[in-house]
Amino acid sequence: MIYNICPMCGKQYDKSLGKCPNSCGDKKRKHSSVIYDKFQRKNYNIYHDKRWKKLTELCKQRSNGIDVYAFNKYGKLIPGTLSHHIEEVNENKDLIFNINNLIWISAESHAEIHKKYNESLYDKGQMKAFLKSIISVYG
Repeated sequence: MIYNICPMCGKQYDKSLGKCPNSCGDKKRKHSSVIYDKFQRKNYNIYHDKRWKKLTELCKQRSNGIDVYAFNKYGKLIPGTLSHHIEEVNENKDLIFNINNLIWISAESHAEIHKKYNESLYDKGQMKAFLKSIISVYG
């Protein structure tokens, strides 16, 4: 039997099923739509730029495709699905295309990171410091 790992919940499932039996694909599409509507539309040009596509692929290669946040925080080995700006696009436009401002993570980790970003300035600073320490290892 061949298994896949669900990028949303991290659980193994039989590849012949085609998708996670926990309906995570539906959650992922909904989450992706929310993220797209909230962030990417106002930064459409950035995320469709050739430099971004090359940079996000480099970010993925640098971390061997794993979610480096989940690995460093929880010791979990799960695949990443996206590049996250540590210093957000609306905060520092000079770092948009800087590889040292990107970290390869899963959608689940992305939600956890943004939850901390939104709790308080202190929590946001702590999270950014943690993410930068991860980058120092992989960079």
